[in-house]
Parts: sequence; C-alpha cells; structure tokens
Amino acid sequence: MARTLIKTKNYSLEMMNAKLPRRMRKRVTYVRMHCNIIAVLPVLDRGRVVLLQEYRPLLKNYVYSVITGKTKRGESYAAAAAREMGEEAGYRAESLKLLFKCYISPAFIKQNAVRVFLAEGLREAKRHPDKDELIKVRVMSLDKAMRLVKEGRVPDPLGVAAFLYYVNFMRRRSL
Repeated sequence: MARTLIKTKNYSLEMMNAKLPRRMRKRVTYVRMHCNIIAVLPVLDRGRVVLLQEYRPLLKNYVYSVITGKTKRGESYAAAAAREMGEEAGYRAESLKLLFKCYISPAFIKQNAVRVFLAEGLREAKRHPDKDELIKVRVMSLDKAMRLVKEGRVPDPLGVAAFLYYVNFMRRRSL
C-alpha cells in the first residue's frame, strides 16, 4: 500500500514497499501523476516542422520542444492533442495519428502511458496559449530540427523520441 507524502492537483509524491521477484522487497519513492499527458509533432509541407520555443522556469531558459499538454476531465488523448496544438502553436490538423505510447521515467513516475501524435495537413488557427506560457512558435526544416536534437537543444525526452521515431519509421514510408 502506498503512503502519500505530498499531494497537489496534478501530482503526488508517494512511497511504498514494493514486492520484487524472488520474494525481495524494496522501498520506492515516486511521483504519481493525476493527469494524462500528450505530445504532438506537427509536420508541414516540404519537410518543415513546427517546434515551440518555451520558457522553462526550472531550466531558467527558453528551450525547443514539441507540443505537450494534458487531457482535461473526460477528454480523449486525441482531442487534447488537437486542442493543445491550437492553443500553443496556432494550427489545426487534418490528420492526427498516434505514433507511439511511452512512459517518461518508469522508475520514478507512475502514470498512464504518454501518447505521442503526428499532426499533418496543418492549417493556421487562432493561437491562445495560457497566460503563464511564454511560447514562441518556430517553423523550420526537419534537418534543422534534427540538428537541434543532436545538439541537446531539445531537452524534453518526448520531443527527442518523437523526432527519432518520425525520421526512422514514418518519414521512410514516403521515400
């Protein structure tokens, strides 16, 4: 049974004595997420992609990332992806395709699997980020975005995974 140490609206810090194989036990402290997370890689025509350059207070800097967000109560992952893309980047997608599911850090974070989407057939829409989000929308070539990933300027693992997945599995379908 887990013991809650701290609880907020979206997260809690918990501790439990976990059962391991071979009758072993281990005390585990972890963050439990009370929300579902999505990420979106928007791809425009002619090999261009949309990235966000967002201020991250914990890093004290603007960093590049794909669109990320969380579902609202009763909202599907795909609906959240579409909503976040409009709010943060100012685009609507003709096609939203689930690329993959993953866990951010399964050793320290207990959550539902993150859903990472590919957005294509983009049309500009009205942008309306949250008041506390400092976001710049950047359109660039896929090659430039991959250089940013290689240089470590896309520090979010969801962004890195989305780009690597797209380049290695999705882009090849049209080659």
